[in-house]
Amino acid sequence: MSISSQSDVDRLGTSIKTTKISFYDHSSKLVLISVCWFLACIPLITIGPATVGAYAGVAGVLDEQRFDYRQALRIARKQFVPSLVLGVFPAMFAVGALTFTLEFFSTESPRAAILAVGSLYAAAFSVLVLIPTFVWLSRDVWVGTAIKRGYLWVVSHPTLALTTGIVTLVVFLVTVALTIGFVLLFGAIAFTFHLLVIPERD
Repeated sequence: MSISSQSDVDRLGTSIKTTKISFYDHSSKLVLISVCWFLACIPLITIGPATVGAYAGVAGVLDEQRFDYRQALRIARKQFVPSLVLGVFPAMFAVGALTFTLEFFSTESPRAAILAVGSLYAAAFSVLVLIPTFVWLSRDVWVGTAIKRGYLWVVSHPTLALTTGIVTLVVFLVTVALTIGFVLLFGAIAFTFHLLVIPERD
């Protein structure tokens, strides 16, 4: 049975198990992609294009057992503008949440509290939608279609989408705690998991 035909619970379990196996089998290639992704993200504003390119690179490793850096660069260049613009939204909402939170603590304004919670929710939701959207962009899908599919995946599989976000957060926190482990492992593990949990056809 393919991952795309499984229930959300089975898909999650299968994706986590396959991520472990894939990392074990292709650790050197996936670590290389993770390092390249980290270096490409240093300007910060390039996080979107770098992530889309990394997804394309990891997909090549999973499908063809090789890191096709030319294909990854081609996809990153092609999807540069849309992924750059889309990548700004979570940061924008996060800054808004921080701003309104600070305003609430200084003024105790109910308006500031509501706006802080709303901005935080928008930041979290935009991240959940961007994960599948960037995955679809890495599959050379037009940005409008990628956004639509990303949004529909989240609203059609809310528990799976939320769990995917939580697993990603756990991987982030654990690898950050390892310091250099973030550079070597985060992209390798998280992006492999995302590509496996978000099927090419749903």
